[in-house]
Amino acid sequence: MHFAKSILHHTGIQPVERHGEAPAVISCKTDADELQHIRAAIHRFQKSGFGSLGIILKTDRAAETLYHLLCSQYKTELISPKSTSFHNGISVTSVRMSKGLEFDEVILPHAGCETYASEYDRSLLYIACTRAMHKLTLLYTKDPCPFLPLQ
Repeated sequence: MHFAKSILHHTGIQPVERHGEAPAVISCKTDADELQHIRAAIHRFQKSGFGSLGIILKTDRAAETLYHLLCSQYKTELISPKSTSFHNGISVTSVRMSKGLEFDEVILPHAGCETYASEYDRSLLYIACTRAMHKLTLLYTKDPCPFLPLQ
């Protein structure tokens, strides 16, 4: 995945070839607008035929907050440190909990400079982006993080 590799600089990492749509990086006007984009993406996922959707946030707390906003409307699983299993469908989780997992589609909310600013954050962003097998969507409000390869 060349998109994810471009987030890191000067590495010898050879990305695994993925096939699917080019990653989408979407600017949102407000947090509410970002939530609407997430809901619209969930609706598209439900019609897509894909088996797994991962909504990956930077922290466990952010994942839990978004999970509570979505769980009453969608059949959603929270993957947290307390989780004992993983199932197909819609999963909300943090970057650290997503390590070792792959999803057909990944939505990465809050991919702005306020969330991902440090070199450590760059690594987290790379990890999150590489969880997507076929489709990756990044959303941000205000300014995008400086590590995103924007056209």
